[in-house]
Amino acid sequence: MHSRQPNCKGCGASVRVSEAEVKRMLGEMKLSDAHTVSADVYHARLAACRSCDSLQYATTCRHCGCLVAFRAWLADKHCPDPAGGKW
Repeated sequence: MHSRQPNCKGCGASVRVSEAEVKRMLGEMKLSDAHTVSADVYHARLAACRSCDSLQYATTCRHCGCLVAFRAWLADKHCPDPAGGKW
C-alpha cells in the first residue's frame, strides 16, 4: 500500500513542514525581533499545540488552518481555540 503525504486542500502543498522550513519562511519575511517571540516562548507555545486535540497532521491547527510551527513564532498571534486559547 502506498502512503500518501497529506496536502493542504487549499493549495495542494504538503501539510508537513520542518522547523528548518519554518525558519526559512520567517527569514524571507524579514521580521524584526519585535515581531517574533523568544525561543523559550516559541517552544512553550509549540508544546501546547502538540498536546492539543485540534492539531491535525502534527502540523496544522484545525481552528485556523495555520501551520502551528509558523504561528507560534509570531508575537502578535494567539491560540485560536474558540474554547479558550492555550497560549
